[in-house]
Amino acid sequence: MIGALGKAVVKVADAAAPVVDDLIRTTDSVQPTSKLTTKNGVAQLTTPPATRMPKRPKPGISKPEFNKQQRLRVDYARQRVNDAAERVQNIEEANPGVPKKDLLRQNPEYKSAVRQYEDALPARSSEESNVKIPTEDNPYAFPRNTPGAKAMKAEATLRNEGLGRLKEALHQHHLFPKGMSAAIYNRVRKLIDIGEAVDGDVDRIADMIENLTGTGTGDLKKNIKTMGETGHTSFHGEVRQQPSMTFEGESWEISQEALDRQLRKAKNMKELETLLEGFIKDDIIPMIETAKVWEDTDDLLRSVSPSYTGKARYKKPKPTKAKKPPKSNK
Repeated sequence: MIGALGKAVVKVADAAAPVVDDLIRTTDSVQPTSKLTTKNGVAQLTTPPATRMPKRPKPGISKPEFNKQQRLRVDYARQRVNDAAERVQNIEEANPGVPKKDLLRQNPEYKSAVRQYEDALPARSSEESNVKIPTEDNPYAFPRNTPGAKAMKAEATLRNEGLGRLKEALHQHHLFPKGMSAAIYNRVRKLIDIGEAVDGDVDRIADMIENLTGTGTGDLKKNIKTMGETGHTSFHGEVRQQPSMTFEGESWEISQEALDRQLRKAKNMKELETLLEGFIKDDIIPMIETAKVWEDTDDLLRSVSPSYTGKARYKKPKPTKAKKPPKSNK
């Protein structure tokens, strides 16, 4: 069992999944023009990021077409992060010596840029983690404006009413956090770039993860659990304070950037698979199973203690100083 309920500390530069239910607005895309370039002496077509977020792939699409469309979405999401980060940096450099907290309070343009950056991070993680084709039985269920999410929330509303739970906003929780799965797939993509993996390895790792966890990854329904705002917030707060069983010094819900660093230790697919098998067994599966019963545990605690709210904030204990031994009388 894990400890007291926690509070997440999410920094601007941290790509860990936020506890809010982010809305990714999808519009018609303007198809960019591919250009012929060379890489290592080999001619290849490169496609610049779309000027608007391309539409999401639909059930029934072929795998090659899915990969093509998803590649455009990933590129667009990454460009949004880069553009927002550059805007934040430019404002900071134009105000040397001004603390960031003061810029946030006094400069509306800076506050807007930071917000755009923070919103772009989880959107990028979503796109990087979506490697499986949606189906009629397993549609996209995130973000909140998707039909799959709306259907799941309607079911959760009825279920919560039957259980006597307080009515509150509902969030779509990723059982396998999207930032963590994005880091894994990005490592495979990097290994492909340097010739240590092949294109099919991304799908092979996705199949391995689904077989081990039973949930899969990304924004598909199978990997989503609808949770109340209180439970969702307290869950993320707790798992971001608890230690990883795999990576010393890291959180149980490790950020995408931190996991990126850890996975760089794997120099080929064999090393990566060995690392992932232990990571999934020791960290991911226990996290998934804990999330599944989190709100049920709150119900149980509330039944024996009506004053229990589930909103307690976790505070890391201060390290205790070792007491000095008493001086000898000799």
